[in-house]
Amino acid sequence: DEDAGETEAEDTAVGLSVSSGNITIGGNMATIERGTDERDILHYGIQYKLSKASKIGVIIHDQEEENGSQLDIVAVGGSTKLGAGTTLTYSFESLEDDSKGDSEFFGVGLLMKF
Repeated sequence: DEDAGETEAEDTAVGLSVSSGNITIGGNMATIERGTDERDILHYGIQYKLSKASKIGVIIHDQEEENGSQLDIVAVGGSTKLGAGTTLTYSFESLEDDSKGDSEFFGVGLLMKF
């Protein structure tokens, strides 16, 4: 509510995902507006199902701020189902950020359902 001093928010987004056989390709575009600030985001990727238990994929995230700063992320990752309710996840991310610098991450996780 602008009368209460809150900034008006207006967001729009659209996405699409298509699968054929073992391959899934998808992405989305979004515009996020907070008052006078605007951010455009393009996120897309591809996933390949290696087997009944394992998948790998690549995503690209491109984000541009109204002030010209840019954030780019490339991630490669996957998952392997180890048994009923247990999945091993793994990923590598490379992040390039005009305002905060560059980073690289490697992650491994274990998801468990009870």
